[in-house]
Amino acid sequence: MAWLARGRGVGVAFDGHYAYVAAQYVGLQVIDMSNPANPRWVGSYDTPGEARAIAVAGNYAYVADGPWGLQILRVHLPPRFEPPIRLTPEGFEAWLQIPDTGDYRIEVSSDLCTREPLMTLPNHTGRVRILDRVSINASHRFYRVVAIEL
Repeated sequence: MAWLARGRGVGVAFDGHYAYVAAQYVGLQVIDMSNPANPRWVGSYDTPGEARAIAVAGNYAYVADGPWGLQILRVHLPPRFEPPIRLTPEGFEAWLQIPDTGDYRIEVSSDLCTREPLMTLPNHTGRVRILDRVSINASHRFYRVVAIEL
């Protein structure tokens, strides 16, 4: 596991498909374990001390961080596109997995410089179907998900 190359995993907590690893000299590492044969690094936070143990409850990770004491971290997992991702007779279809409840905007671009909103998902969580009917006539389109801060 390359993401633990700088530290030694000393504790792990699971929440859903995610493993939260306390790693000495590295801090918190978050790994998506939805496909155990191919774990995917999601993110990390380098704590000031030496992480020694971890617990997770809701959107918070509690890291025992040696002489620095207890570090309480708010964990926000990003939305991600999941299969099937395909071009159908209706248009470009993809599924978006949103782990945390929130407001999100799907944006589309044909040149990666300018973006326009495709749809807004207010107060949403879970799996959502995205359909872009304009993509039928486009040579290429790029998509991104943006959290809307209120």
